[in-house]
Amino acid sequence: MDTTSSYGKMAMYKNVNKFEVINQQTVYAASGEVSDFQELTRFLREVERRSLNAADGYTHNAHDYANLLARKQYQMRNKGDPFLVQSVIGGIVDGKPYLAVIDPFGTPLQKTAVLTGYARYLCPPIVQNYWDETADEEKARRVVEECFKVLFYRDAKAVDRIQIAIVTERGVTIDEPIKLKTKWDHEAFLTRANEKLHTQ
Repeated sequence: MDTTSSYGKMAMYKNVNKFEVINQQTVYAASGEVSDFQELTRFLREVERRSLNAADGYTHNAHDYANLLARKQYQMRNKGDPFLVQSVIGGIVDGKPYLAVIDPFGTPLQKTAVLTGYARYLCPPIVQNYWDETADEEKARRVVEECFKVLFYRDAKAVDRIQIAIVTERGVTIDEPIKLKTKWDHEAFLTRANEKLHTQ
């Protein structure tokens, strides 16, 4: 996820964490309204707290939380006050990776790779060409970074700082923000960027 939070068209905050660790094998992220993300984060924390207090030996997994979020977002949509976020739940369920996205209408979709926001329009070719279920962590990171490079190049309000979360059976790890390696000195920028050249 990127680390920016915009106020209108102004990238007001550039170091915002958009990940929330729910339990040892579940992480939540979202793109959209940061305030709605924070509200849903509080909701999930409360569900997890009640689950721990029950002490019944059952721990909610990523699949449970994806269904719960879908119902919560669908409920608010029916009230005419939807959460304006695309929620992503990732984790380990029965020893296998689990990933799901929930749209603002409460529709859940489970896939091996999901895209939200502007990435839904610009990044599908990258994911289709370079991602597969057998990819290791290093390749997955490269695909994510390449997607965010494209988004940074194409969106004037984007920032070049991202965070990556990794979920394994050992737990959840959220990396420190990293700065994307971008290139702005292409030959075409230097030789064809002069408007006089385009009028000749």
